[in-house]
Parts: sequence; structure tokens; C-alpha cells
Amino acid sequence: MNEIADSRSLNVFLWVAELGSFAGAAPKLNISPAAVGQTIKRLEDHYGVRLFNRTTRKVSLTTAGRLLHDRCRSPLADLREIEQLFEEERGEVTGAVSISAPLVLVRNTLIPLMSAFRAQHPAVEFCVDVSDTLRDFVDDPIDLALRIGQPPSSAIIARRIRDLRAVTVASPAYISSKGVPTHPEELSEHDCIAYRYPTTRSPYIWTFEVDGVEYTYTPEDKLLFNDPEAACS
Repeated sequence: MNEIADSRSLNVFLWVAELGSFAGAAPKLNISPAAVGQTIKRLEDHYGVRLFNRTTRKVSLTTAGRLLHDRCRSPLADLREIEQLFEEERGEVTGAVSISAPLVLVRNTLIPLMSAFRAQHPAVEFCVDVSDTLRDFVDDPIDLALRIGQPPSSAIIARRIRDLRAVTVASPAYISSKGVPTHPEELSEHDCIAYRYPTTRSPYIWTFEVDGVEYTYTPEDKLLFNDPEAACS
């Protein structure tokens, strides 16, 4: 064997090995899953061995794959560190960031922030997963996940970023027909739109404060949505 596998192909191999998924490695590398698969196939043809055991759900290293992983991980880490040092020397911010957030946050908050950030750092790439579901972000290629509300599970480590104020509204036609409630306790007499978290299927509880007293109300499931923007439309 006269040629040596290039560092880019080996970098693809390392991402697949670390994440156990072609699809998971693709956004980290800013290439398609098909391109990831083609790169791994070329590496396997180059070395003449099978590097991964493949199933429909996951890939795992073969004995030869583990050997390559152990031998190339440290040298490639050194090359990455050298590249980062040169980037810092040039004062350039580069890389890809994967963000997961609900549509309402993406549209109203993230898009303006990302546009302003990329104006200063055009080499940074964003991959946005528009979702309101809670899942295992360890297995997913997500660097940052934004969600609205209190996490339903104590196993999820979250940090409060800001408080959002929810308002109770109604259309003029509804007000004309049903009137305006003067207290949260009167909401049970009105037709309210309910929201249910898509993953846990638990309802969103309305919270009010009147004269220092907190009141809660859970709308009935007569008109139920699992998307907040659809519920407000």
C-alpha cells in the first residue's frame, strides 16, 4: 500500500465511531449522510478491511475499526489543536453549531440572533432542528437545545435563560359572543384552547396571579394542539 489515507477521511471515520451513526456525523461534518457513507466505503476499500458493522439503526466498530480508531485518534486530535491555534491567531471563529428549538423561538428569537452573529463571524455554520420534543440529546448531534417551560424529568439538566410572559387572549367575535372573564376561576365556563407537550403528552397549565394569589387552570381537551404556533393561529 503506497498511499496514506487523508486526514479528512479519517476525521469522518472518527465522528462516525464516536457517534455510532452516519446520519449523526453528517451535520458535524457539514456533509450529507450519503457522503459520510461514501467516505467510509472508500476507507474500507483503501485498507481492504471492514471498519463498521452496520444495522438499520446503528453502526459499531469491527476489530479492525477499533484498531484504526485507537491509532488515529491522537494524531488527528493534535492536528485539530494546531488548526484551532492558527484560527485563534487569525482571530477567526469557525465551526458548525447544531441547535434544536421550537418554531416560535426559531422564528422570533434565533433567526435574528444567528443573522447578527454570522455577520460578525461568517465562517460559523448553524444547523437548526425545529422541534419541541424532549429526547436524549446525548445520542442526537445537538450542541444546544432550547425549550419552553419546566423540564418534566429531573434527569434533564437545564438552565433557565429568560422568563417568558404568557398572555390570555380571545378574538373579538368570541368576546362578543361569550363575554370577558373577570377572574381565572371563570375560565371553566369558557371555550379554551389547550396545548399538550408532544413528548410527555402532559398539558400546559395556565398560571395567573391576582392580588398576590396564584391561580392555575388546565383547559379541557375539547380543542387540543401539540404545537404552540398552531394553537395561537
